[in-house]
Amino acid sequence: MAGRPGNLTGKKFSRQERDRIIEWVGDLYIIGKRPSEIRQILAESKEVELSERQIYRYLHDVRENLAKLSEFDKSAQLGKAIARLEVLFAACHRIQDYKGALAVVKEINEMLGLKASTKIDLGDMASFTLSLGAKTDEGDSEE
Repeated sequence: MAGRPGNLTGKKFSRQERDRIIEWVGDLYIIGKRPSEIRQILAESKEVELSERQIYRYLHDVRENLAKLSEFDKSAQLGKAIARLEVLFAACHRIQDYKGALAVVKEINEMLGLKASTKIDLGDMASFTLSLGAKTDEGDSEE
């Protein structure tokens, strides 16, 4: 049986085995292993031995899967996050953890953009004060 090119064992992988290997390669890639390190780790496991070329092909599949994971519907994810927070709020309220419940409410408000600004721009305040002073001076001169 002539396996796939680069398959050092000469064994053809089933779809299930290939998916398992891709997941394994992906786990190693995510923690920062280089292709040569991934190949060495797989070879030392004695479960599978892949060529450098096969590792790169599997890494390509891993990167495609990661790219798919990064695609999301923002409104759906926002709704899901808020629903999770509401469940957390209910749990906190049920056990009378009001501090936790308040933290959840603050998080929801921040997510929805309802958090009021707490910073005051003093530059704007100074110009406002100056303009008030100018109007007061103008009013005094008319009398």
